Order: sequence, then C-alpha cells, then structure tokens
Amino acid sequence: MGATLLDRQDKGFGGIRWEKLLRYYGTKILRSNGRHYYADRKYIVGLVNPTYKKLPLFLKGEREKSVSEAHRKFLVSYCLSNLVSSKKAAFTLAEVLITLGIIGIVAAMTIPTLITNHRNKQLQVGLKKAYSELQQALLMYQAENGFPLSRFDADKETLMKYFKVAQDCGLGYSDRNTACVPNDPNRPDTRIYKNFNGTNYVNMECFDDGQFVLADGALIMINTVGACPKSINIDVNGYKKGPNRLGQDLFVFLWNVVDNPVDVYPAGAHPDWGWNDSPCNKTSKDSFNGLTCTVKALNDKDFFNNLPK
Repeated sequence: MGATLLDRQDKGFGGIRWEKLLRYYGTKILRSNGRHYYADRKYIVGLVNPTYKKLPLFLKGEREKSVSEAHRKFLVSYCLSNLVSSKKAAFTLAEVLITLGIIGIVAAMTIPTLITNHRNKQLQVGLKKAYSELQQALLMYQAENGFPLSRFDADKETLMKYFKVAQDCGLGYSDRNTACVPNDPNRPDTRIYKNFNGTNYVNMECFDDGQFVLADGALIMINTVGACPKSINIDVNGYKKGPNRLGQDLFVFLWNVVDNPVDVYPAGAHPDWGWNDSPCNKTSKDSFNGLTCTVKALNDKDFFNNLPK
C-alpha cells in the first residue's frame, strides 16, 4: 500500500498539492487502547488509494482545523480497515504436519542418546558415592573397635551396622525363597544379572552370603565363603533398576587375600592376583566378564561413555 508525506507548502486535496516522498507501511501509525491513530507534527500522513487518491489521514497540531471532524472520523475508520488488518498470519495444515514430522525425526534420533547419557552419568555418580560410603563404613568400624575390619569378620551383620540400611534382604541361597536376589539354579526366572555385554548370566553363587538395601536404593551383596572371591558387591542403583550388568551398575570390591586381610580394593586393581584376570570387554561371553571393570569405572573418565548396549 502506498502513502505520501505532506509538507506545509504542498498543494493538492483541499487546495493542497501532494508530493510522494516515500512508501509508508503504517509503522508510524500507532494504536492505543483508545484506538487512537496519529502522525507526527511535521508531516501529515496521506493514503494513496484508487478511490481516494490522495487523502490526508490525520491532521496534527496547527493543521488540525483544516479538516472537518466528520472527515477525520472517516479517515480514521479507513485506517482501521486498511492499515490495521485484523487478519492474523497462520500456518497451513501441511506446514504444521511437515514441521511436526521433522521434530519427530530429530527427537527419535537424539532422545535415546540423551536418555542413555543421563543414565550412564547417574551410574558413574552412584559408583563414586557407593565406594565413598564403603570406605566410610570401614573407617567407622576401625574407629569404634580400634582395629580395621578383616575379611575373616566381614559378614553381613557386621557390615550392616555401619551403613544406612533400608531393607534386610537375607542371604541369597539358604533363604532363596525370600531373598531379594535369590541364587536358585532351579529357577531361571530369578536370574537378574548378566555379564558386562549381556551375553551370559552372572553366577549368583558369588553373591549369596548376605544382601541388604541402602537408604538410597543401592544393593550390597557379599560373598564370604566358597570358591568365589571374598568380596563386597554393590549394585549402585538397586536390583529393581537396569541395566543390571556386571561392570555397568554392579561393581565388585575384593578383599586382599595375598598380604593384607584388612584391605578392600576395586576389582581389577591387581591383575596378577586371583580373580583379577577376568575380562572387562565388549566381546567376551565369560560369565564374569565385567568383574574387573570396577577399577576402570572409577579411574577412566570415558568408561561410562563407552558401555556396551
């Protein structure tokens, strides 16, 4: 839509001539709550229209008397119907559907990765927290008794005193009908944990000498007797949450059986000792693949970014 700016000396409509100076799209015509429209004092805004070719839109200040009130009302009404359109721009249905389709594709590509990264970050934080609580429990035992806890005395009842326990889960084998994570070879449906890459089930014989759930939901399972290593094993987010994989959310801390019976260390820290030669990789189908991942999970900053699916 074209418009002109009328200067004091120009003549045209009403004895005044118009001179077209520029194209004007209503940016100086303001609308207030009172539906008031105006131009500045120096110029009079005029609308170029096929019917009313050169009409002053509104007169301000000293020129206000040169236009009748009726004429002014007509021009303001004309402005309402031509310069201030009530029609709002809108998207077509096709445009909306295309946009939603693109958003859906992007979401399908990115959301699973974001969820996985968030979960892995939680596992990393959970492991560090669990390891810190284990160390604190051992220190509290030493402070209370005057000597460190030995692997010969590290049964479930002793350990539970130095943790914030939410649930006693029993042992695992002798009470396999009531334990949180039973070791029952005759009931395959009770097998919860798999190895690092999910290709085999973990032998729960090494986790069935005591179980209890902590206040934050983590599960501690210990092994004190039998052919398996004496260990304290921690599922950092509990047995009811996945991935329930050895080396991903279930981590092993071994008792020193070589030269220091009061030493507990992350599995894999001493590769030349027994059980520390178990694999921690994405290809092995060994039942204990993941047992030695604990030391890597604690020290390798990229460990949780490269977990097998």
